[in-house]
Amino acid sequence: MRSTSGLIRIRNNRLRPQAAAVPARRQTTQPDLAELPGHLIRRAHQHAVAVFAETLGERELTPVQFAILQALDTEGDMTLTHLVDAIALDAATCGSTLDRLEAKGLVVRVASSEDRRRKHLHLTDAGRRLLALAWPAVRSSQARIVQRLARDEQREFVRLLRKLIGLAG
Repeated sequence: MRSTSGLIRIRNNRLRPQAAAVPARRQTTQPDLAELPGHLIRRAHQHAVAVFAETLGERELTPVQFAILQALDTEGDMTLTHLVDAIALDAATCGSTLDRLEAKGLVVRVASSEDRRRKHLHLTDAGRRLLALAWPAVRSSQARIVQRLARDEQREFVRLLRKLIGLAG
C-alpha cells in the first residue's frame, strides 16, 4: 500500500482515499473542559436528568414536573409567582409545565377570591396519588445519580451544591 497524493492502493490495485490523520492536540494555555465548573455542572445535569427519566419514565414525569408537584404538596396552594420562587424556575417554563400538568388533571388553577386576575395553583387528588407513587422511584434515581461517590462524599457533594446556589446553612 503506497500513498499517492492522499490515496492509498488496496486489493486489486484500486485507489481509495487515505484516512485523515488525527491532528495532534494543540498546545494551549486554556484549561481542559473537564476542569471548567460550568461544563461539569452541565454534564452532571445531563446525567441527573437521564437517570431520572430512566427511573421515572413509566410515570411520564419530568424533574421539573416533580418539583412543581412536590412544592404544591409541601407548601399548599400558591400563586405562579410563589411557585417560581419556591422551585427557582423561570415563569415561562413553569407556566408551560403547569399547562401540561393541568391537562393531565394533576394541577388546577383557581381564581383568587380577592383578585379574579390572580390564579392559585392547587394539587389535585390525582396529583397527590402520582406524587406518592413516584417517591420511591425518585429516591432510587437520586441514589443512582451519586452512586459513584462514597456516602460521605455524597453528603459533601450535596452540601457544596447547596452552598453554590446559595442554600447553605
